[in-house]
Amino acid sequence: MCKIRSAFWGGSLATLLVAFWSPALASGVEKGLLSGNPVHGRQLFVSKGCIECHSVRGVGGRIGPDLGLKVFNKSVYEIGGILWNHSPFMSRKMAQMAIQRPQFTPEEMLDLISFLYFLNYFDPPGNVRVGRQLWVEKRCADCHSSGERPLGPPLEKMQSPPTSVFLAQSMWNHSARMLEMFRRLNVEPPTFQGTEMVDLAAYIRQAHRNPRRQLFSLGDPRQGEGLFDSKGCASCHSSSGGRGSQAPDLSGPQFQASVSQITGQMWNHLPRMYDRMIRQGLRFPTFSGEEMNHLISYLYSLAYVGKPGDAQKGAIAFREKRCVTCHGQPGKNQQRLGPDLATVQTDSPLGAIPLMWNHAMEMEGKMQQNQIAWPRFEGSEMADLQAYLRSVQPARAATP
Repeated sequence: MCKIRSAFWGGSLATLLVAFWSPALASGVEKGLLSGNPVHGRQLFVSKGCIECHSVRGVGGRIGPDLGLKVFNKSVYEIGGILWNHSPFMSRKMAQMAIQRPQFTPEEMLDLISFLYFLNYFDPPGNVRVGRQLWVEKRCADCHSSGERPLGPPLEKMQSPPTSVFLAQSMWNHSARMLEMFRRLNVEPPTFQGTEMVDLAAYIRQAHRNPRRQLFSLGDPRQGEGLFDSKGCASCHSSSGGRGSQAPDLSGPQFQASVSQITGQMWNHLPRMYDRMIRQGLRFPTFSGEEMNHLISYLYSLAYVGKPGDAQKGAIAFREKRCVTCHGQPGKNQQRLGPDLATVQTDSPLGAIPLMWNHAMEMEGKMQQNQIAWPRFEGSEMADLQAYLRSVQPARAATP
């Protein structure tokens, strides 16, 4: 197992996460932005023994699923539901392997979940051969060749290392000119699906004689939120689940993808967006410095908390999942096997997740004694349940 731990710490993912972390991320659950320290979460993933059973992109144990393969491309509450659903199986495996079930403070659980959530932000390596085919099929070569009069800059003459964020910003800033050129040539703009942009980026890096994926730091989602307003994105797009916007709502999970995949989605949307801006007389925004980095980080962060939970649906789940059997009706004076959840308050809306994890073994024993099946939480059910529990808890006195 020592080899597994050493490989996990020595791999490129460790360096990426160190470059990725910014202190600005360690707050803001109430605003739905990224929170927790993924570097500390990565340390916990090793020190708490998660790596003994789970791998991340091939590094680690093989007993559980590889967590770097979109297992946790979910909201924080959905991740909490996944951890809960698999708790009995994990407990049995830990007992068989003589591994003590780890306990987490609220801060540690938030850090661990942040680490799991961030895994999908980084591009996979990409397939250079497929990228080369896409370079021709998408007709990128028609403009970016090394001929006498190229319509666009040849790859080898790019002025900056072609990181995923640099490519996103460069494509965006030049998109208006490219779209106009496509129309003059009567050429349909290319679109990108799945991992095509990841593969194309891999080929571009190799053509730039720099095939390794470049390190980049995660932008500040709060600065990205400011740019979302100042660049005019908010005038058409909602980022809060609201209705009635002129363009797609960006608060869903569609941007919980790697940087290059997000770039592909933004590019696909450009022709329609550009036409609408021209009709409305709006100025097409451009980005400089780290601005695109901040904006993409903000878009990625929007799925972290997910849609607000529904307290009424949570009340139904509380009954149907048979939480009421052990915990009773919140706030009522009655005997119960577990604590009155109206009296259990935490410092964070997410605080119930580590409490559930830490007491899972005790709960599992009592549920077996009372022949109660282990409940599972899917989709928004965990968020709904937490919304209900917060609604039945008495308001805290204001801190003087």
